[in-house]
Amino acid sequence: MKKVYTCFCTDIIHEGHLNILNTAKELGYLVVGVLDDEAMIRYNRFPTITREERVAMIEALGRADEVVIQKEIMYDNIVAQIKPDIIVHGDNWKSGPENCIRENVLGLMEKTGGELLEIPY
Repeated sequence: MKKVYTCFCTDIIHEGHLNILNTAKELGYLVVGVLDDEAMIRYNRFPTITREERVAMIEALGRADEVVIQKEIMYDNIVAQIKPDIIVHGDNWKSGPENCIRENVLGLMEKTGGELLEIPY
């Protein structure tokens, strides 16, 4: 079974997030990352609920096999820790400032032989 990873830095879940989670779950064992508060603030998003509440929210959706904390906005450490075969993300990061995060993931997946699957957001 393939190991699939996706990460959210959100305080609310909307249809786009659910689409990502549903698609990711169909691909294998799903590990969902919740971005740490400090990383969210560095990313210029101030959390409105606690990290623990965000973890509980993801767990309550019943799609994640495992929930972890992603401590940095870039994926280097979490990819080394999780070793995913597939990373699933919304396609909203193909342009703009988030593109550097996408490039980081593409480079990591190329090195590890994994793949990035981008879901229409």
